[in-house]
Amino acid sequence: YECGALANQLAGISNSVNTEELSSVYNSFDMYVQYANSEGFGMPQLEAAQCAVPVMAIDYSAMSSVISNIKGTPLAPLTYSSECETGCVRAIPDNDLTTKLFSHFRSLPKEQLRLDGDRVQKNALKHYNWDNTAKMWNDYFEKTPVRDLNETWLSPPQKFVPHTSIPDGLTDRDY
Repeated sequence: YECGALANQLAGISNSVNTEELSSVYNSFDMYVQYANSEGFGMPQLEAAQCAVPVMAIDYSAMSSVISNIKGTPLAPLTYSSECETGCVRAIPDNDLTTKLFSHFRSLPKEQLRLDGDRVQKNALKHYNWDNTAKMWNDYFEKTPVRDLNETWLSPPQKFVPHTSIPDGLTDRDY
């Protein structure tokens, strides 16, 4: 606070930080923990790993593959819950397990923490880099047959004419 008013803002799309600032934020961490109930792809896990910060993440959804690839510490969920609004399954983190792992982490010598950070950084750079991404796209385009434009974008429209009455003799399933 400054003179009774907020002096800072959270970083966001219109108020971003540069790479060096973001690196210094991650490098202020002893450990990065992705404690989410689900995740499409946890970019902060990789950002922390590439700064040689040890990483823990809930062993669920996209976090599972990232934590496995970087050889971080997976946090087994306590259970799973189905979200009423969407039907999506969400992981419920195990706070007791996480507390035990935090205690274990705090007991490690500094040299071990540095080695853990180096390991996740090496694996993040190995599995997630622009060369691998470019190769995946290149391989995809090389193996995908190119169809004639007259069969795709320039093809005549396919019109769907729905029935105006219910056909006779449908089973409940077909109906």
